Amino acid sequence: MAAPLTPPVPTDLPKPWPVLVLNARLGPLLARVGAPYAPAVVEWAEVDAALSRAPATALAVVDPYAGTRRGDGFPRLRDLLRRFPSVPVLAAMDLGPGAAGDVAMLLDWGVSEVIALETESAPGAVAARLRQAHARPFKRALEAALSPFVGAEARSLLRAAAEV
Repeated sequence: MAAPLTPPVPTDLPKPWPVLVLNARLGPLLARVGAPYAPAVVEWAEVDAALSRAPATALAVVDPYAGTRRGDGFPRLRDLLRRFPSVPVLAAMDLGPGAAGDVAMLLDWGVSEVIALETESAPGAVAARLRQAHARPFKRALEAALSPFVGAEARSLLRAAAEV
């Protein structure tokens, strides 16, 4: 009798991508996303050390309103973006009335994506935001470095290459 066919054991499984969560309230939401993301809640006091040790695939998810009052300008988040410009940072926040100005400011500073907590709480929606955030810091640096004399076709090729 022939042996049953067994599928090969994959040897190149993706390594987990660390997601540093800077608010314990967001931990359960990100824990439901699953592989390849590996969320870990860290405190603001630990974020520099954690990001310094983290691989290039790491992301940071922040609730910009946590620990601040509206109108304070998110000083800890701005410092994080300045110290680690190549780390994709996502803002997970409620997008209620009056949040449009804050979102515009955060995106201008370099936040890669915004997770709307009231509408994007499904694991698939959060995973999509995490995927989209990965190359954003690189794309911004690339766009800023391009000469205005680079043609439209070359820009399209470079943008497509940055997506890979």
